Amino acid sequence: MGPSSTPPEFQKYVRKAQCDAEGDFEFTGVPNGTYYVVSQVTWMVPGSYISEGGVVGKRITVTNGRSQKVIVTG
Repeated sequence: MGPSSTPPEFQKYVRKAQCDAEGDFEFTGVPNGTYYVVSQVTWMVPGSYISEGGVVGKRITVTNGRSQKVIVTG
């Protein structure tokens, strides 16, 4: 399912961020609710032309506007 086929009511909840050199990223101003943090993790093996990796994710709940650290693993 590509971006053009994503329902508009879902699209308003999508946030994107790129990680820093330590692999950390941040979302601000997220309303209270339950969300899925999903990331694609890829790397190249020396001498290969095909990237390897996959997708990791975690379900989280934002409450009372609190900041929280989330560790997403596969």
